[in-house]
Amino acid sequence: MANRQDQKIERAERVLKALDEDLITYDEAKELLDTLIDFVREAREDLEEQHDGHVSKVSGALAGFLKDVEKIDGRFKDKISASKSEVLKDIERIEKKLIKRINAVRDEIPEIPDAPEMPDLQPVYDRIEEVREELLNKMTAEDIRDLLETLEGDERLDISAIRGLEEFLAEHGGKNTVRSTGVGSAGGGRGLFLYVGGVKKGIVKELNFEAGTGMSISFALINGRPTLTFESSGGGGGVGITPETPPEPVDGVTTVFTVSANPQSVVADGQNYYEGFGYTYAAGQITMDIAPSQYVRALVAGGATPVVETPPESANAVNTNFTVSAQPRWVVSDGTTYYEGFGYSYSTGTITLDTPPSQFIRAII
Repeated sequence: MANRQDQKIERAERVLKALDEDLITYDEAKELLDTLIDFVREAREDLEEQHDGHVSKVSGALAGFLKDVEKIDGRFKDKISASKSEVLKDIERIEKKLIKRINAVRDEIPEIPDAPEMPDLQPVYDRIEEVREELLNKMTAEDIRDLLETLEGDERLDISAIRGLEEFLAEHGGKNTVRSTGVGSAGGGRGLFLYVGGVKKGIVKELNFEAGTGMSISFALINGRPTLTFESSGGGGGVGITPETPPEPVDGVTTVFTVSANPQSVVADGQNYYEGFGYTYAAGQITMDIAPSQYVRALVAGGATPVVETPPESANAVNTNFTVSAQPRWVVSDGTTYYEGFGYSYSTGTITLDTPPSQFIRAII
């Protein structure tokens, strides 16, 4: 077939060459063209036959490949099934070994006898409570006192456990005052422990308070508690005190200040000092250990006797305005001493504190 196609190609080439050189007639050209068309048709048919042959070969090869794949897949499935069966068998063997081992350990554990029945302890608890009540009823105040005195360190009774004691001490200047601790029952027993300035003086059954020169003592029930109030009454030949303001500047640097006489005490920046404790005195001058930065006052003997006034308003950490009978020499609030312009101001019978007191306030007139 290839030789025949070659011959047709050669003829077609001659026809095209003859047409190009105008060497043949119309009829000859028509015959030659018909021959060329037949050639093209035959060539197309040959190509189609070749294509169909190739497709058939490829399809056959693909079908054979798929069959091979199916065979391989079947073999893999068989192997997987066999492996799965082996794994299940291994699991069963391991499970049997574990059960056997657990049973062996269980056989080695001895049997625990039944626990005895617990007795009813409530009667014991009830009896303990009865004994406790009997002991408390038999204990006297002296017994309780003696037991409390055996406590030491942090085990001792705290001041907060006694209602009103902290307020009483705060109002009357702390524990450096006369204080007593009850001993025995009211109206009998051994009496009271007497302390003066924190020093134990002994046991007394009665106390008698007498007002000294320029002092007065009053008794009243305050908040339901018996209360003694000590106040300066003025006059009566008492010794007056005059607060002096030294001429030197108060600048946080100066420590030497001029005074008219040896002061009874010195107040600087709200703190009270005494000779040898905060300052020294020599030849009309005081020398402060710490240079004051706000103010300094020397309390020198002389002048009118000071009167201690308690304003009627409540010291409740809210009030700042308090009524006084005259312009104070100084004011003591919650244990801190203030002077006009330094902690409070004065105007027409009223003092206004910079900080509201929460415990007490006294105006020294």
